[in-house]
Amino acid sequence: MNDSITPEHQEFANEALEILKTLDEIMSDLEKQVDNAALEVYSGSIEQLRKAAVLSGAEKTANYCKLCHFISDHASKQKDQKLVELSVSILFDAHFLIKEMIAAYTGGQGEVVEQINIDTFAKRMNWLSEKFQDVDSSPETATEEMDNETTAELDALLGDLGL
Repeated sequence: MNDSITPEHQEFANEALEILKTLDEIMSDLEKQVDNAALEVYSGSIEQLRKAAVLSGAEKTANYCKLCHFISDHASKQKDQKLVELSVSILFDAHFLIKEMIAAYTGGQGEVVEQINIDTFAKRMNWLSEKFQDVDSSPETATEEMDNETTAELDALLGDLGL
C-alpha cells in the first residue's frame, strides 16, 4: 500500500486498477475492430469506475469517467460507422486521461492531469460535440434513443470539466 494515501483511497485505487484491466481489454478489442456492442460493455464498466470514484471522493476522475461513459454510450447507438470510429478515437484519448489520473492518484499525487495536453483534448471534444449535434438534426443517421439534448448534455459535461 502507498503510505501517502488513506486506506479508503487505496481501496479505490485497487478497485480502479481492476476495472482498468477490463477497460484496457475492451479498448484493445476496439483498436482491432470497432464494435457497438463492445462500446456498450465499455460504457457499463466505465460507469462502475465512475461510481467507485464518486464514493472515494475522486471527483475529477469521476467526471472524466462520466465523459467516457457519454462518448461510449452515444457512439454505441450510432448507425454512422464513421462517426462511431471517430468517437472511439476520441474515447482512446479520454481513456488515457483516466489511466494517467489513476496512476497519479495511486502514486499519492492526487488527481493530476497537468502532463496531458488538455487544450488539444478539449478541441477534439468540442469537435465531437458538433458531430453529435449534426447527427441529432439528421434522423436518418441516429436511432430513436438519440435525442436533441445530446449536444447540450455533452456541452454541460465539458463545462464541468473546464473544457
